[in-house]
Amino acid sequence: MSQHFISNKNNHFFASLSPIDESKLVDCKTFDSLDSLLAHVATVATIDEFTADDIRGSEILIKEEEGRWFCSTHYGSFIPIDEVFDDEDDQTTDIYAWLNGYEE
Repeated sequence: MSQHFISNKNNHFFASLSPIDESKLVDCKTFDSLDSLLAHVATVATIDEFTADDIRGSEILIKEEEGRWFCSTHYGSFIPIDEVFDDEDDQTTDIYAWLNGYEE
């Protein structure tokens, strides 16, 4: 299975368990491994002495199933992004717009 590792402009970081078209990402960086993603996030962190090991396991997992995208919660379960993170017009959230602008 192909994995994608992504950090967005707000320094949130994701591991996709499903294929992602990286050309549709805006203001995001992609990495070839979880280790390289975590090393990057640790270098841009605002907390002193923040290491990749400190944040290991806190990446947001995303996956696509039957045309719907899901993201992981802090409890390890997956929730549909289009039900939880709808925009103000109640339109289904596009995975790329969601990744690009995710702020939490």
